[in-house]
Amino acid sequence: MQIGKDRQLGYDPCCVSWFSKGEYVVVGGADKQATLHTKEGVKLGVIGEQNSWVWVCRVKPESNYVVRCTAPKDMKYCVKCTVHLNIRTATTRYNVYV
Repeated sequence: MQIGKDRQLGYDPCCVSWFSKGEYVVVGGADKQATLHTKEGVKLGVIGEQNSWVWVCRVKPESNYVVRCTAPKDMKYCVKCTVHLNIRTATTRYNVYV
């Protein structure tokens, strides 16, 4: 059973991590970026860029911390960033700050 509709990413995703109690999702992959999407798959913005594919992206539960890695077995290739969401529900405007 499919919920929602398919969205074209334009790259191969390598990792997915839910953010903010399932309202958003962080996707990393072959485009060398970690991006934030709504739970419906609408791209909101780029959280960060790496020099190679993003193989791991994880969100710390109950926080706004995201870790993205290009080599998951070597922590020196991991970057921690803080994502601040400014969401105006009246205008459905999203701003992503890193």
